[in-house]
Amino acid sequence: MNNLKKAGFSLTEVIITIIIVGILALVAIQVHKVLVIRAIASEGKTLMGAIATAEKAYWVENGTFYGYSGPADSQSDPQDHPQTDATKEGAPWGPRSNDPILGVDATGNKYFSKFVLSTGSDYEVFAYSQIEKPFNGIQAILSMNMDQNSTDVNKAKTVIQVKDTGHNLIDEEL
Repeated sequence: MNNLKKAGFSLTEVIITIIIVGILALVAIQVHKVLVIRAIASEGKTLMGAIATAEKAYWVENGTFYGYSGPADSQSDPQDHPQTDATKEGAPWGPRSNDPILGVDATGNKYFSKFVLSTGSDYEVFAYSQIEKPFNGIQAILSMNMDQNSTDVNKAKTVIQVKDTGHNLIDEEL
């Protein structure tokens, strides 16, 4: 009977191995999640940069930002001021429209596939996009403001932000 060899692993060895593999998997999942969020933020930054470039080109040709048609007044038809009604079904652009705006087509994006443009005056424009699934709460925001005395759109204050429930993932002034 003393000639029997010990075969296999003890229960303690198996449990320690499972714990180590579990810790490694947990770390790998967290690193993967961070990398996915960085990729999402990069897509949002790219979209907002494309919109900023398109708005600058529009400004050079028209002397105003896209969508601005004068101060909105409450008596006028919303169709006269589409920037005030961008979320309405059938709006010429916005979250329910897949038509390219200013040549910017976001429908090929995986996360930021819709966006809204809004102008407060012919010297300022804002763009906004938000992910619906699976990372609810990540937003990409573009803000462009021109000095009213300037005609050089390249001097416009341009800020691109990508936020995740209040935390800035990207915050760049161009």
